[in-house]
Amino acid sequence: SAISNGTSISTNQVINEICNPSGTLLHLATKLDHVDIVRTLLSSGANVDIENSHGESPFDLAQSEAMAAVYVDELLKCSAKSELDRIGQLINAGVDVNSQDSPESMNTALHWAVCFGKPEAVQCLLDHGASPNVVNGHGVTPLHKL
Repeated sequence: SAISNGTSISTNQVINEICNPSGTLLHLATKLDHVDIVRTLLSSGANVDIENSHGESPFDLAQSEAMAAVYVDELLKCSAKSELDRIGQLINAGVDVNSQDSPESMNTALHWAVCFGKPEAVQCLLDHGASPNVVNGHGVTPLHKL
């Protein structure tokens, strides 16, 4: 409606708008398993903790391991950049705070925040239940890196 009457709208307004009972564009792309579209929406700032009419976050609709990994990757990136609000959004949406980056390295978001020297992100992750005792693929906990 804003487009048809010439009103200016932002990208965030478009990507975070509830389109139908199914939810936002992020809900739809996640449900349809469109990994690249979800990655693009996330990098564009799509809100991950908006619930659809069924009380589901976009992450709740992830049906494949590849799709869930896109959300975990976003948590890892945000931890490395100390994007505290985004970290909270992702965890509140259902992304496991102790998810690991790969079967080989097995680093958690807490490992990433410590490695990138982001004390605010470390505290945020701990406040959201991150375990400082998770051992990565090299046998190292985040505490070893402090």
